[in-house]
Amino acid sequence: MKNYTQVNVFEMGSEEAVYNAFRILSGGGVIIEPIHELPWSKCCAAIIDKYGLSKPL
Repeated sequence: MKNYTQVNVFEMGSEEAVYNAFRILSGGGVIIEPIHELPWSKCCAAIIDKYGLSKPL
C-alpha cells in the first residue's frame, strides 16, 4: 500500500482546517478513510493525493 496523508483536528487545530485539506487533497486522489471521528480527534481522514504522494500537514 502506498503512503497516505492523514488529516485530523489534533494536528491541524480545527475541523474547518481538516475539511479544507480533505477537499483539496482528495480532488483527483483516492480517499482511504472518509472524515470520521476517532477517540483522539473529532474528525480525521486519510487520503492519497492525485500524484500518489503523502504530504506532511
